[in-house]
Amino acid sequence: MNKGLPARIYSTGGRYGYKDQGQTPNTQLATFTFDDGTELVTEIRGRFTNTEEGVDGGVMFYGSKGYMASDPLVDGRFQVFLNGSKTAEPAPSADNGDDRAQDVHFANFLDAVRANAPSKLTAEINETYLSTMFCLLGNISYRLGRELRFDAASGRFAGDAEADAMLREPYRAPYTIPRI
Repeated sequence: MNKGLPARIYSTGGRYGYKDQGQTPNTQLATFTFDDGTELVTEIRGRFTNTEEGVDGGVMFYGSKGYMASDPLVDGRFQVFLNGSKTAEPAPSADNGDDRAQDVHFANFLDAVRANAPSKLTAEINETYLSTMFCLLGNISYRLGRELRFDAASGRFAGDAEADAMLREPYRAPYTIPRI
């Protein structure tokens, strides 16, 4: 398992304004604390809020040197604001301003899966694992309504069978994945 994952997770929020069957919050604040004490604080704003440099919804990550925000109403790309600057840092060159960059990324992943050739991937698969795990860990903490302790080496929660059970949803036949 990966050591780039947090040791403690706490998430709070709610699903506001919608009358539907959604189970994930549209407004959420999650704190991920690592073994060395470093914290990553993320915020999801799905409803109308104050703006930060014109962004009033989406996903925000706060750090000691600035913050990063993604506004789905614009184009969903992240903008990085460092050291109190009101101007976003230049976009990474890999993006090249291509509105289809995400589509190209998904197509590359599917092509590599179909060919059974991890070497065809243009992005390291572990990066997808890490970003997916942060979402999953935050949502498990939210659903259970409490702080969780996670052991990155084992990929399990520390002494928490209830949280462990949420790491994998039960499958419906015939859509099953065998345990290895």
